[in-house]
Amino acid sequence: MMLDVNIKPIIVIDGRRLLAKAETHEKRARKRRHDDSSTSPPKLTPSIVRRFIRIARSLGVDVIVAPFEADAQLAYMAKTGIVDMVVTEDSDLIAYGCPRVLFKLDKYGRGDYFERSKLPVCFGMTAEQLSDEKVIQICVLSGCDYSDNIANIGIEKILQIVRKHDSCDIKKILEEIKKAQQCKNSQRL
Repeated sequence: MMLDVNIKPIIVIDGRRLLAKAETHEKRARKRRHDDSSTSPPKLTPSIVRRFIRIARSLGVDVIVAPFEADAQLAYMAKTGIVDMVVTEDSDLIAYGCPRVLFKLDKYGRGDYFERSKLPVCFGMTAEQLSDEKVIQICVLSGCDYSDNIANIGIEKILQIVRKHDSCDIKKILEEIKKAQQCKNSQRL
C-alpha cells in the first residue's frame, strides 16, 4: 500500500530480548499458551523472518534488525529525521519521544495519528511543563512493560499529581499517590 503511493517504508524488526522485560515476556508467553486453545497465529521462526526479509528487500523495502527491541531504533530514526513517521501498534513509542506515530494502520490507509507536540494540551499542561522525563513518568506510573499499573489509580489521577510537581522526583510523586490512596481508603471506612 505504501509503495503504491510512493512512500518509502523502512521495516524495523526486533532483535534480542531485553532482560529487563523477562517478566513481561513470560506473562505474554503464558497468555499465548492459554489462548492457544483457540486459533492463534503461526509462530514466527527464524526461517520465516529471514524469508520475509528477503521478500521485502526484493520489493525495494529496507529492513533493519534492531540490536534489541525495535522501539528505540524507530524512535531514534524519527527523532533524527531519518523517517518522517512511525507506523506501529505499540504505544511505547510515545514514551520514547517519537514525534509522529500512526497507530493501527488498516488496509485502507486509516489509522490513529499521534503528534508529540500536541501531547501537552492533551495532558492539560504547557510544553514547558511537560518534559520528556515527565512523559516517561506518566507512562511508567500508568503501567508499562517494565512495571504494573498502580492499583486504583487511573491516568487522570496520575496527571493531576504530576501536574503539581515541577521536578521529576518520582519518589515524591509516589509518596503523593500513596497518600491519595490512604485518604481514599479512610474515606470508605
